[in-house]
This record gives sequence, C-alpha cells and structure tokens, in this order.
Amino acid sequence: IGQFPAAGEVSRAIEAVRSFCAGEEVTSNFKTLADVVDLRPLCEIKQAPDEILHELTEAIENRTASVKYSIDIAKSWLGRHPGDAPLIDSQKQAYIKRGEPVGYRDAVSVYSMTDFFQKYLKSWEAGGQNPKMMAALDNVVLAQDTVVSNLTYQVGNFTQDLKVAAQERAAIVERLKALAEAAAKAEERRKLEALAAQEKKLNQTAEAMEAKVEAAQDAWNKAKEKLVRFHTSSTSFLEALRGRGRLEALDGRRGRASAALQRRGREQRQRLA
Repeated sequence: IGQFPAAGEVSRAIEAVRSFCAGEEVTSNFKTLADVVDLRPLCEIKQAPDEILHELTEAIENRTASVKYSIDIAKSWLGRHPGDAPLIDSQKQAYIKRGEPVGYRDAVSVYSMTDFFQKYLKSWEAGGQNPKMMAALDNVVLAQDTVVSNLTYQVGNFTQDLKVAAQERAAIVERLKALAEAAAKAEERRKLEALAAQEKKLNQTAEAMEAKVEAAQDAWNKAKEKLVRFHTSSTSFLEALRGRGRLEALDGRRGRASAALQRRGREQRQRLA
C-alpha cells in the first residue's frame, strides 16, 4: 500500500506544506496578520512525513483486515464514527460550505483513529479551529479589497479634479503671459512664475500618488495570490488521499482563483486610467 502513487502524492503534499511553513517570508506574513487572525496553527504539523505516511498506511491495512469480519461493519465505517450511515453528496457539500476541505469526510472514515487525525486533521472539521481561521482570513481579504477599492475611487476623483484645475490654471497662465508681455509688469511675471511652480508641484504630487496606489494594488494582489497558494497547499494532501483526479481538480481551482485575482487587478488599473 505504501508503494501506491497516492501514497507518494500524500508524502509530497505534506512535505510541501512543511517546506512552505518553514520559509522566512511565511513566518513574517503570519506575524504581520497576528493581530487580525493568528494563522500559525495551520502549520502545526509536528510529525515527520515518513511517520505520517507510515501511520496512514498502517491505518489502511488495519481497515482492510477489518472488512473480513463483517461487510456491514465496513460499510458503517464510511461515516464519521463507527455505526453512522454513509454520508450522501448533499451532506458532504453542507460540511464543505461550513469550511471543511473537499475530501475531509472520506479521509475521516479511514484515518479517524490515527495520531495524525487526532493531532492535526481533526482541526479541519466543520466548526473547528482551522475553518474558523480561514473564515476570518476571508473577512480580512474582503475588508482589504474594500479599502483598496475605496482608495482607488478617491484617487481617481482627485486626479480628475486635478486635471480640471490644471486646465483652468493653464488658461490663467496664458492670460498672465499676455499681460506680462504687453505691460512688462514685474507683478504679473511674479504671479506667472508662482503659478507655474505650483502647477509643477501639483503634477508631481498626483504622479507620486498614482504610483503609490498602483504599487499598493500590485503588492496586495500578490499577497492574496500567496494566501490562495498557501490554502491550496495546506489542504492538497486530503485530495491526494482520494486519488490523483482530486489533485488535478484542486490545481484547477487554484488556477481559477489566481486568474480572478489578476482580472480584478486589471479592472482596478483601468478605473485609475
């Protein structure tokens, strides 16, 4: 059983999560978000990958042996606890809507007695610690999206007002030029120079603000993409337990999430333009 392709997928998925969590950038990001939502428990996998895989393999072998005693008992183990009726798809979807990763209920039916389940997987159960943290993180992302959208709107209005003011100021400058050339008055020349300097400063301010907003949008979009990748990595081992087809579905979902983030960034830049 340990030589099956799915076993290798599980081992690689767990190792990927451990490597991701060990990165300095991830640690720094978790500290930054600590006041809003503490994500550190997501990385609390204390067992080594080989130990986890061995334990999961042993659980499969024990469950396979138990089938020999009674087909009815084996069917009852498809649920959350021995004796429960198997869950139908609509029930599984209800758990998924409450924050459980796809495939969690299928994994529970086999691995519920392992240390890996008791120490880590159990925290992904609907209403548990990890789904609550992910929900809190979703709220943070939504709030930041709202802040960025409002800031983009306000800067857009400011830029438009600045353009109108610049046009009006240009007309005044032209009139003052005519007065200065005709009458050669020092006062008109002074006003002309002051207005020209003011116009230059305002234009520089507008350009700097637009550059900062664009940089902030890009940084936020990249941060969201990293969070999506982390969530995908942290739950991918459950898909691996159900077979390679589930992993391909998870990759598709991650691609769609990344495309949505890029599309939203383009729309915001277009509104700024």
